[in-house]
Amino acid sequence: MKPGPSELPPGLYESLITEGLERRLSTLDDRLLERVAIHRAEAPSRFALHLGRLIENVIAAVPDADRVEVGMVVARTISHLRVATATIEGQSLGEQQDGIIQSW
Repeated sequence: MKPGPSELPPGLYESLITEGLERRLSTLDDRLLERVAIHRAEAPSRFALHLGRLIENVIAAVPDADRVEVGMVVARTISHLRVATATIEGQSLGEQQDGIIQSW
């Protein structure tokens, strides 16, 4: 039997706990759950995987004709956040600024 949309199939998960997942987990017995903090060394890859899936879902939900434009807006926004973060931290990005998409 396939689980319903609010049910979790049994198994091991290594996922960031989103608000939606937290609602689903709250219906389970706490003895069945083990929550472990993200290791600092794994944080970049864990967040990148999560955000990659999120971005893919957002762009896929946009009409076909608008996907490239929306994708570029998302990519530029993320790139600008990186520049802003580096500026706040007093870092020089040097050639890393080349990662800002200008056109497709």
